[in-house]
Amino acid sequence: MGNGQVYVGAREVMTASTAVDKPQADRYNDICELFANLCPERLYMKKVISLLLAVLMLAGTLCGCTAAPDGTGKLKIVCTVFPLYDWMRQLTAGSDGVELILIADNGVDMHSYQPTTGDIVDISTCDMLVYTGGQSDEWVDEIVERSGNGHMTVAHLIDELGDRALCAAPHEHNDHEDSHDGHHHHEDAKDEHIWLSAVNARVLCERLSAMLCRLDSGNAPVYEANAEEYIAALEELDKQYRAAVDEGQSKALLFADRFPFRYLAEDYDIAYCAAFDGCEAETEASFDTVAHLAAEIDSKQLDWVLIIEGSEDRLARTIIGASHRPDCGVLTLDSMQSVTAEDIDGGVTYLSVMEENLAVLRQALGC
Repeated sequence: MGNGQVYVGAREVMTASTAVDKPQADRYNDICELFANLCPERLYMKKVISLLLAVLMLAGTLCGCTAAPDGTGKLKIVCTVFPLYDWMRQLTAGSDGVELILIADNGVDMHSYQPTTGDIVDISTCDMLVYTGGQSDEWVDEIVERSGNGHMTVAHLIDELGDRALCAAPHEHNDHEDSHDGHHHHEDAKDEHIWLSAVNARVLCERLSAMLCRLDSGNAPVYEANAEEYIAALEELDKQYRAAVDEGQSKALLFADRFPFRYLAEDYDIAYCAAFDGCEAETEASFDTVAHLAAEIDSKQLDWVLIIEGSEDRLARTIIGASHRPDCGVLTLDSMQSVTAEDIDGGVTYLSVMEENLAVLRQALGC
């Protein structure tokens, strides 16, 4: 495994959601506004969800959740984030009997996502739910628990990974970690960014295909053929990543940003250090963090500093400026946490992003 270091800081508690999906829930606007007025401080998301579910049940919206698939209607599959949605899109390609729904399709990542009433209805009434199952998905667990939908097939992907699921914070820390207050990781919390590993993708697509075949046996041959083709593409992607790391002059990455790429780094034994951990809400690095990362640039003779999509390079430039390698450049890796519906319509896929990341990785490692 990689000899990694990640700084861990406080995560912001989710605020109460007051957003409502108007096409489905115009009649609940007053109720949601009341919640907001009654709760000027931050409510736990689970309390808001419980109240909304109770209202929806009383109003009849959730009465009679979808029955098990019987050939008379489409199989309703809900995915929380883009990578999982795209896996299911590939696995169900060619099947006319599937309605595939992506919850987070507006570019807001799940660390700060707040569900609408429409999201609650979609999850509560689906035939199959596909989600990571980490700390950011606790609100999803609350919906599933209270939905009363006994027909739902639930794919909790961190559980499906088993021993491959990594702890949310690495076992190795350094002396600078204490400069970050408010360490809020649960001891047993797992890293949620499971999709940033072609190996994980292959394992999980095999499991998802098997679930689909059990749920909809009539279309099993389609799902099995799709899975065979897609898994072959994932295996080829894994080989390309492994070859890039083997060819690289460097075996280390430095992120002046959050670090959601731990699965990728561990897969290929890449050393790493970062300003913040994968779920960090903080964006201001301490003096000690900047000094430490600048020293890492010098000691490892790095030519590149990395950030993730949507981030500014201000911190990266500050760290480079504090080092003795002022010609260092800045590269961006895409963690797929901000993909929008427009991006998907434009042709973005899980494989296309991973291939773009491979090109960036090759540059960062000096291939």
